[in-house]
Amino acid sequence: MSESTGLATLFETMRVFRGTLPLLERHVARLSASARALDLLAPPADLAEEAASHGLRPPADRVVRISWDGASMIWDDRDLPPSDPVHVAVVSQVHLGYPHKTMQRVKFDRAMEQAREYGAEEPLLLTVGGRVAEAARFAVAWIDDGILRMPELALEILPSIGRERLMAIAEEQGIAVEPGRYPREALADRAILLVNAARGVVPVASLDGVTVPADPTIDALAAAFWPSA
Repeated sequence: MSESTGLATLFETMRVFRGTLPLLERHVARLSASARALDLLAPPADLAEEAASHGLRPPADRVVRISWDGASMIWDDRDLPPSDPVHVAVVSQVHLGYPHKTMQRVKFDRAMEQAREYGAEEPLLLTVGGRVAEAARFAVAWIDDGILRMPELALEILPSIGRERLMAIAEEQGIAVEPGRYPREALADRAILLVNAARGVVPVASLDGVTVPADPTIDALAAAFWPSA
């Protein structure tokens, strides 16, 4: 179930890393593709140039969010969020599809509220069929016998730029990647990570109150997510 056309406000949350926006091209491409899909006017042709210039402003490490409703572009600068391991809980809020990054996020807001009631910081949503989908602010993946597994895009999860970057890093490091339709049980006793384009790779500390095992593979993926000095 996709968002209603003509009513959406799209947004992109981008990391400024040492005065640059290393994933800028991917953000602009996704924003433009979603605007076409939702019958919005295309974002300004000079968006990439303006964003790059915006990234040069101090501080050199922060988060920039842009929103586009087909008529106006709004810029918002934020401090860097923490990258500490996150406690996650599976919630009853069902994932109904989020193929475009829009402000229509009521289901994620509800999921966040429920996760907090469980003592967690981030919810994990499942599909109607009980398949692992995504968190409220992150894509999810896990290490299974040296393989990086994650939900497939056909589940109508967000085409996450963090997820895309993670897959590219895994390929560079010779790690097999297997997107698929996985039940909640597939995460049991696995090292789990969250990823987005603002925080990069973040380990999961616990799932449903059970401590998640550590894995050096996650540390290696996190270290390679942002460009080196």
